[in-house]
Amino acid sequence: MHALSCVPYGLENAIYEVATSEDGYVAAVGTLTFNERKLPKVDMSRQDDTPPITLIPARLKGTALNKKGFTQPFSTRLDLAIKCYGPWCSSAQSGTEALVFLQKTDTGYTLNTNPCGGHIFANPSKADLKQVEQCYLQGNCPKPELR
Repeated sequence: MHALSCVPYGLENAIYEVATSEDGYVAAVGTLTFNERKLPKVDMSRQDDTPPITLIPARLKGTALNKKGFTQPFSTRLDLAIKCYGPWCSSAQSGTEALVFLQKTDTGYTLNTNPCGGHIFANPSKADLKQVEQCYLQGNCPKPELR
């Protein structure tokens, strides 16, 4: 039996990752909805059959970050990218209020998540939103320490 070992990954890591990426991202907060039955299910006796990525159609309805904060009404369809590392898969819950970083693609938006972290944070606090605003709007971005 093997165990998955991840470097701690939190909101500061995600903010830093998207702020320093050459890809385009949109920060938004709202209700994420999708069909939870489409989440990958791991058969431990056939772990090699677990797909490395499962794309699930989803919708986010809420507000996006603009120059005044999270005030821009925002509703979009997106691809929820659930990544698996062997038998370990990320997860998400439909109907949850979430802070997300949506990657802009040629076909719309993708919300990436994996077993060690990702770009979705359920039930964000006001402090979480303020941290994102300070980075995007003032350039005061965190530089997370890797432990």
